[in-house]
Amino acid sequence: MAAVLIAAALLGVCCRYALLRVRYYRRCGHLANQRMQLFRKLLGLAYVHHSNPDLFMKKFCEEVHIGRLECYDIICEYPEQKRMQDLYCNVGMKSQDVLLCILRNKGFTPQELSVIYGMSNHNSIYVRFARIRKHSPEMGPGNVKQPDVAEPCDCV
Repeated sequence: MAAVLIAAALLGVCCRYALLRVRYYRRCGHLANQRMQLFRKLLGLAYVHHSNPDLFMKKFCEEVHIGRLECYDIICEYPEQKRMQDLYCNVGMKSQDVLLCILRNKGFTPQELSVIYGMSNHNSIYVRFARIRKHSPEMGPGNVKQPDVAEPCDCV
């Protein structure tokens, strides 16, 4: 009888794990689709505006602006989004500041971040980093931990 209970419990745990993995891979597929959609849009801009570099640059900057990237839902994997929700609620950081820290931890340079945030000077990014550290020292750009994406998350 004990062996049956152990086998049933083990089967339940395996099923739960399998369901979480399926959910995780579906979310990864959604993320990949969103990234491809943005990539196609940028390629379309390059094709349409190849003869007018100034207009292309303007349209490109509009597409890669942080507000637009938030709408595309391509910056963060789902565990990072859950972490961001915790930061909004507990620390009181703005969503774009949390995204700035995440992008910085992913290896984006201040020059790249200044394009994404629509700033003309990359030194403005350093100022923003300093303000984040001042507002919440434990949540500076180097301190937002990357979650282990190999683990499936169970956020809905």
